[in-house]
Amino acid sequence: MRRLRRWKDLMTTFFVMCLIILWVVNLRPKLS
Repeated sequence: MRRLRRWKDLMTTFFVMCLIILWVVNLRPKLS
């Protein structure tokens, strides 16, 4: 269970990072 929970946390972090990257990529052209 501990390992599964850790893996879930890792996936959540990865998902959040992907969202932030997409947000920055979408924002950058508007700022330029």
